[in-house]
Amino acid sequence: MKKKQPCQAVRGRSACGRALAAALPRLTLECIEKYELLVCGCRKIELYSPEKTVICAHSGKVSVCGAELTISFLGDGKVKLSGVIDAIEFI
Repeated sequence: MKKKQPCQAVRGRSACGRALAAALPRLTLECIEKYELLVCGCRKIELYSPEKTVICAHSGKVSVCGAELTISFLGDGKVKLSGVIDAIEFI
């Protein structure tokens, strides 16, 4: 008995999906103690306050909670937050 082959459309979408995922910038976080956080792969900042910042990336959102949070760098798909970082949550 022959195995059924998946149709070309399904196979093509899967290959396109993998290629698209590989082309998108990855979300990376680099934390320096509790006082600085560099987030790479950012698309936009959804919410910004001294207590909470929500950053949108291609693969989801990152919520950073703390005190006296300030954006010390913004550009090239990167955001650097400074302040006291209490929590980092993927939403």
